Amino acid sequence: MSLKRTVQKSVQKALKIIGDLGSTVTIAKKTNEAYDIATATVTSTPSPESIETQGLQEEVRRDIADSATTLRTSLLLDSNEVGALDGYDLIMISDVTWDLVSYIDDGYVTTCELRRQL
Repeated sequence: MSLKRTVQKSVQKALKIIGDLGSTVTIAKKTNEAYDIATATVTSTPSPESIETQGLQEEVRRDIADSATTLRTSLLLDSNEVGALDGYDLIMISDVTWDLVSYIDDGYVTTCELRRQL
């Protein structure tokens, strides 16, 4: 077995055994955006094309550079399971919707940078 395959299997095993430390994650694309005049917010509904997987969310922190009402977090996913995330822009973790800002795929783990407004 090649070293690459060994690392891939280890990443998959780690994401399975983290148990309740991990979260079920849904990766989706925005479709319809609607502006609600009463609440002054824009709502987006995810498209039916989505990916559901397990992931590990790192710490949630306030985005000091952007504003006090913005939260940021990082999410670790199995690269083999999710593939390229080009075109995806929403990630739902435990019924909380985050915007996908960027991601880095090293071939083993995909690290997503996420942001959401309070």
